[in-house]
Amino acid sequence: MKDEEYPDLWILGTTVSPEVTEELLAKKGWPVGVNFSPGIFKVAIVAINQLPANAETLWLRMLGKGGVQKRAFNEVKELPEESSFSKNVLDVVQKWYSALHGKEEKTPEEQELIMELATSFAEWEQATLQRGQVQMQRQFIENFLMARFGAIDEALAGAIESLLKMSMAEVTGLMLELSSLEKEEFLARLENHPETRSDS
Repeated sequence: MKDEEYPDLWILGTTVSPEVTEELLAKKGWPVGVNFSPGIFKVAIVAINQLPANAETLWLRMLGKGGVQKRAFNEVKELPEESSFSKNVLDVVQKWYSALHGKEEKTPEEQELIMELATSFAEWEQATLQRGQVQMQRQFIENFLMARFGAIDEALAGAIESLLKMSMAEVTGLMLELSSLEKEEFLARLENHPETRSDS
């Protein structure tokens, strides 16, 4: 699409009444919830609550209200830690929260948003920390197994997933206990370990 085909004015609404929507036009190539004014006026009105729930609309849905906004925040928490999009969103959420929190007079909606942002940010930080710890533990296990057995085959890859169920202290102790064993005996002992057995 050429630049001149984009609207000159974008209006974002958490909701748009049916009466207004009836006067607008949907265009091919644009998602549900994005409608355009007829005639010579180049205006687009976005009904945030009608947008499809996908990555392309996530930024906008974070500006919504109620369940729409909450679901968008939950989607943000599920983004991969290494995602540049995730880091950008986290930066925006931090600034957004700081700006709202610093206001002397806040509307009831802003107070509610502050609470939601604070909760989401805390949960997001915790989830990010946990993912980082799991990644460190995985790297430790992989390095140990490669040093001990030379390569990680399918059987050892399955063992890694079992070891990730254990705490770092338990993994370290078990690695020391089993470090002198051959691979087959190592896998057999690991399979019968109470922390990694499927019926535990």
